[in-house]
Amino acid sequence: MNYLNIFKSNSFYILTLVLLLGIIIGSLWKIPLKYFLINIYQEDFSELVYKCDNSMRDHFIAKAQVLKNYNEDTIENLEQTELGLIDCHDYDLLRKKLILLGLTNNELSYMGLKAIEKNGADLKKLVEIHEILY
Repeated sequence: MNYLNIFKSNSFYILTLVLLLGIIIGSLWKIPLKYFLINIYQEDFSELVYKCDNSMRDHFIAKAQVLKNYNEDTIENLEQTELGLIDCHDYDLLRKKLILLGLTNNELSYMGLKAIEKNGADLKKLVEIHEILY
């Protein structure tokens, strides 16, 4: 049996198969990568979402207290809450890193929703966190 003749007679089919496999792999390689990235970074992302959200809420309340009662204590409290906003910087850095690695805003939103679920926030708590107090 001459393997060279078999290869030549089937070379069109082999090349077509290789081309199709290349197209399929080229089209689908992002799916496992994104799944991997989400699973690797979900815990860190969840923690930073929670910390940033709390920091922003504390800062907003501190600003409202300064406007309501301007004194040295409320100013000091505001300055302390501004330091807490570093958590938001860390969150933003991780978010930008994940975008550079290929995740979309929808996938990051999904991760944010998973973070809310992980922290056991029910709808009432979610509304309280994002509610603007006057």
